[in-house]
Amino acid sequence: MSLMNRIRAALAISAAVLVAAATLVLAPEPAAADPICPSCGSTVTPVADGFLAQVRADSTTLNNAHAHPEPCVVHGIDPATGQPRDYPGIWQWRTTAATEESLDAISGTATGRHYRHECYSEEYHHGGFGDLDTLREFQVAPQALAQLAIDDALARVGTHTLSTSPTAPSLVGLDTWYWATMGGAPIGPVTESASVPGTTVVVTASPSNLRVDPGDGSAVIECAGFGVPYRVGGTSDCTTSYQSAGTYTVTSTLMWSGTYTVDGAGPFPVVTPVARVANVDLAVEEAQAINT
Repeated sequence: MSLMNRIRAALAISAAVLVAAATLVLAPEPAAADPICPSCGSTVTPVADGFLAQVRADSTTLNNAHAHPEPCVVHGIDPATGQPRDYPGIWQWRTTAATEESLDAISGTATGRHYRHECYSEEYHHGGFGDLDTLREFQVAPQALAQLAIDDALARVGTHTLSTSPTAPSLVGLDTWYWATMGGAPIGPVTESASVPGTTVVVTASPSNLRVDPGDGSAVIECAGFGVPYRVGGTSDCTTSYQSAGTYTVTSTLMWSGTYTVDGAGPFPVVTPVARVANVDLAVEEAQAINT
């Protein structure tokens, strides 16, 4: 449909609204399931920024400790003499083992993994566990590292922009289309890695769904993928029709999800998406105000 035909349709709708005593507002159809992340619908809450900050801090702690180990002293017994002896060692974070009797009951969460901080001396411990200092759960399980990798990838490529058709101004009663782009260009998949000592995760992510708050008090729109760019004769689940003129702040939340591998094994699904938010101010005018 051409823009002029869309305007004529909008004028007809506006006239009908003036005559009618009530207006029936139909809810948008639900977004189709995304093949990359079928669960990423309106009931899925994206991973919190605070949690991502914790994953980043925990992985940094482990990586720094591995790259720059600090010295410690193991107070042991010399097997040759049976006398007390100090052995030079290093402080290290090491994952726990199920065979450790004192730690049998301890397990990590879906996003966490337990580590022991120990003073380890190769000469004294010979590959076994070192002298335990403390036990701590770090949020660095593969699922958490996958979310961190997506966050890093999005920091590299930038936040999306929200495109509309018509471009500002839109018109009262006219379907306004929304879709996300990267600086006007189509959005493609991103690939990034995240690691801690002994574990490397590589993730490939794409937009799983787009949520648009039109800013006029109507319901949030759930859109498949990143929305559909406008084309004549096309259809989209990512549209709204403004009922009054004004300037509206449209808030768009783009969910990114996908799959990841762990040390080459997989792929596994990213269960909780990572979100990016972008706003745009959209002016909406009365259709009859357009001069022809």
